[in-house]
Amino acid sequence: MSSSSTFYIMTCPDRAPQACDTSAQLLESYLRLCAAGMLRGSGSSPSPTRKRLILVVVRDFEVEEVSKDDVSAAFQEDFGALWARMTKPSRYATSRYSELFHLEYAFMPSALLRKVDFMRRVGELQRRFLDPTADGYLFQRETSGTDGSIRYACPVPIADLELHAQNVFKALRQLVKDRSIDQHDSELGSDGSAELEAAVQMRRNQ
Repeated sequence: MSSSSTFYIMTCPDRAPQACDTSAQLLESYLRLCAAGMLRGSGSSPSPTRKRLILVVVRDFEVEEVSKDDVSAAFQEDFGALWARMTKPSRYATSRYSELFHLEYAFMPSALLRKVDFMRRVGELQRRFLDPTADGYLFQRETSGTDGSIRYACPVPIADLELHAQNVFKALRQLVKDRSIDQHDSELGSDGSAELEAAVQMRRNQ
């Protein structure tokens, strides 16, 4: 079974543009894999029972400095803007991110200033992945549907796991290749046009 949870780590109160760019690339790759049918369980259209989880881990959080609601609102604003400017497959062009993802937040205190509290919170978060009896266990079975599917998980039969991993890896390599080509074309479009025009003018003057 492969997890369908997605993790975003944000150090409060920093909101670095580089982190946003990385997140956009990850989400774009994920959506293209879904649109290509490379990820089991994605279905033919967004479905509430198949939403993925984006677990936002907020580091160095101190409630005396900023409230959880303020941090959550700031992230949702940034994420909404990121989603709006992302390059999405046509299948998801008009989709809102709330149709595809659940957002959840884990607030962590400073590991240096409050080491004991930090380790306690790490343990609580770890149990949500490993202990079926823990509050907020991530892989509990759905009770609202009829299929009893496991929430935030994509079951892949053991017999198909190797082929599934190979296909996903090949698709990711192609995505990286396509992105490199797009970047190269963009650079040619911005710089190469002047060079081409100069070369043509030189030929005319010969």
